[in-house]
Amino acid sequence: MRQTLKKFEAQVFNAEVARLVASGRHHRELIDDWAKSHFIQILARDLDHASRKAESMFPGDRGYVINTVIPVSD
Repeated sequence: MRQTLKKFEAQVFNAEVARLVASGRHHRELIDDWAKSHFIQILARDLDHASRKAESMFPGDRGYVINTVIPVSD
């Protein structure tokens, strides 16, 4: 049986980009806009699954910080 996916939203920014932009420099791969929060929609079975997907898409070891993951109503 297939489980229905629900919508979630992750608030993500990149701390490395934020640090570089604050010192007047730029990241070699990411645009300066990643210094600010981005809101990313994720389809997942539940909140835990959505959080794991966000962590996979935006790994902390690459400077990403996931502030929140919340359910989004249709």
